[in-house]
Amino acid sequence: MSDQFRPIAGFPGYRVNRKGVVQSRRGPGCRSGTTENWVSLKPIPRSRGYMTVNLSCCGRKSIRYVHRLVLESFVGACPEGMVGCHNDGDRTNNRVANLRWDTPTANEADKLRHGTRRVGSATACSKLSEVDVLEIRRRKGEGEPMRLLASEFGISWQNVQAIVGHRSWRHLPESPPIASSRVRPRDRGHYPAPASRPAS
Repeated sequence: MSDQFRPIAGFPGYRVNRKGVVQSRRGPGCRSGTTENWVSLKPIPRSRGYMTVNLSCCGRKSIRYVHRLVLESFVGACPEGMVGCHNDGDRTNNRVANLRWDTPTANEADKLRHGTRRVGSATACSKLSEVDVLEIRRRKGEGEPMRLLASEFGISWQNVQAIVGHRSWRHLPESPPIASSRVRPRDRGHYPAPASRPAS
């Protein structure tokens, strides 16, 4: 049963099995006809590690995700608003038993559970560390203005608002247990020292 192949809809001369093996019996060149022998296609990793194959139809080449070909052939067409998900988080494991159609929200939850989703300081564009974010939340809770925090940490006040409102960096606890080692503005001399009282 695991080696059962089914034709790929819309692409004559191609088939896929339950293990995620895609085969072709088309001759060389995108305009060639079919041959008698089936040849397995070598998957190509693209787009964050998802495996793809190049299929041809009517002289036009198309890049298709292997996991979607398996799901479409053995489970059915993708329901509206759904995406293809890997149950174990391994994007090279395209066996039908490891795949399902599910919501984008469920797919993101899978990535967090499998550790394949980059969050916080692990993202390439992050200007802050987790400690910085906890410090921003702590100090805003003590009443410091958002614009002052934005200036010190090199971000916009809208970003501070999103951090404090937990619309961003949601993977961090709401009550920060620690403070960062950053120097606060008043320690840098941004605020004048209070005038000393005259001796009585």
